[in-house]
Amino acid sequence: YEHPATINEMVRDAQVDLGIVSYPDHWKGLGVIPLRDEAMALACRADHVLAGRSSVSPADLSDRPMICLESGLPIGRKIRQYLRDHGGTPRIIESFDNIDTIKGAVAATGHVAILPARTVLREVAAGVLACVPLDPPLARPMGIIYRKRAGKQEAFSPAARTFVDDLVKRTAAEAAPGSSGSKASDPTESFHPSGTGTPNAANFHTAVAS
Repeated sequence: YEHPATINEMVRDAQVDLGIVSYPDHWKGLGVIPLRDEAMALACRADHVLAGRSSVSPADLSDRPMICLESGLPIGRKIRQYLRDHGGTPRIIESFDNIDTIKGAVAATGHVAILPARTVLREVAAGVLACVPLDPPLARPMGIIYRKRAGKQEAFSPAARTFVDDLVKRTAAEAAPGSSGSKASDPTESFHPSGTGTPNAANFHTAVAS
C-alpha cells in the first residue's frame, strides 16, 4: 500500500502499469477507470457501547475519542468534512495513513474510527471489531489510474488488460442487485488470467493506495 500521491507519480513515471486509488481524479496524462463506491462505516471494538446499534450518526460520535485517516489522504479529508457537515465533533486522538494500523489501534484502545466497511470484515467475523453503518451514508469512490499513451496505442499489456477487465467485472457483479457485497474483491488478491496462481512479475505491476 502506498500514498495516493506516490501512486500517481509511479503510474506517471511508468514504474507501475496501473494504480488503484480512492477519489481518482482526472490528472494530466492519466486515464481513470471507475471501479466502485465503497461504503464507509464506524469501526469499534465488539464490546463498545455503539457496537450493537443499527446505525450511528455523526452527532453520536461527538466528544468520543476517534482514530482517523490522515488529513493528507483524500479519504481523511472527506471523513472530516462529513463530520463537520453533519454536526459530528469527535475528539481525534491520532491519525494514521494505514487502515491496518488504525484497526489495530481501535482494537487496542477502544476508540472508534470510520473505515471502509469491507476492510473490517475479518475482524468482525473473528469477534474483535464491530462494523456499524453510518447515517447518513458515506462512500469512497475507487478507481484504476493508468498512463495514457500516444494515439491509439493500447494502454495495457495483455496480462494487465486481463487483470483490469476481470476486476471491473467482479466489482460490477458485487454491486448488482441481490449481491450481499460480503465478499467484495480485494484488488491486492493474487490473480492470474487463467484463474490460478500469480502473474509473472514481469507481466505487469500494480500499486494500491491505503
